Amino acid sequence: MARLPRIGDAEVAIIDPLDKVDPVSGKMIPEQRSAHLRKNHLWDAANKPIELHAAKNEIVAFQILLHGRARQVGAALVLDGQPPLPHTFGRMRCVGTDRGPLPDPIVMLNRPLDVPPADEQIANQVNTSLLCELFVPHAAVAGTRHGFLILRSGSETLRIAVTIQV
Repeated sequence: MARLPRIGDAEVAIIDPLDKVDPVSGKMIPEQRSAHLRKNHLWDAANKPIELHAAKNEIVAFQILLHGRARQVGAALVLDGQPPLPHTFGRMRCVGTDRGPLPDPIVMLNRPLDVPPADEQIANQVNTSLLCELFVPHAAVAGTRHGFLILRSGSETLRIAVTIQV
């Protein structure tokens, strides 16, 4: 079984944007097998890039799950081809629920973030999620585009290959 890549002392997994991960226990909603973090419909940590599919004038997204600790994590997405695909990064902020704290609203990520975020102050938090959303403009050329998700923490850089089929 493939090991998850790391940045700082945090493991990195790519999951569906609709998956929710308990910030303390790591239990997923909807419930998933433990192998889901290593291999799912978006990626395979062993040998496959993040694979996205989108039509023109559509938004496509993926969630970056950080399990552990890292200082000042920044995220970037670099893709080849023209026109550029506008994209944003957000943090899935935790809110109180009857099941305990769970990630719900997306807050724009406009500066590097400590993992776990100090402003949430959830005891024993080990899971933090970022969300990358890409907009495929109407003028986009059909075909496959290649690039990288780039995560940085201090002097460390983690590059994960990305492909998007338009």
